[in-house]
Amino acid sequence: MKDKFELYQEAGVLEYWVVSPIEKTIQVWTIDEQGMYISRQPKVEGDAVTTPIIPNLAVDVTEVFAD
Repeated sequence: MKDKFELYQEAGVLEYWVVSPIEKTIQVWTIDEQGMYISRQPKVEGDAVTTPIIPNLAVDVTEVFAD
């Protein structure tokens, strides 16, 4: 995960999402003006993940981890 994080950051990937099925969280990093990732608060069940990159997209974390 560390290698991928660094590669994506160097390549200027605008967002990097990591889904943790064990913790049932979605962590989102967004690239800033200096080209460095900044982390948003992890999203947990009951939350929705949104992104300015895809307007109107809302990922329901509870649905992601539903059995």
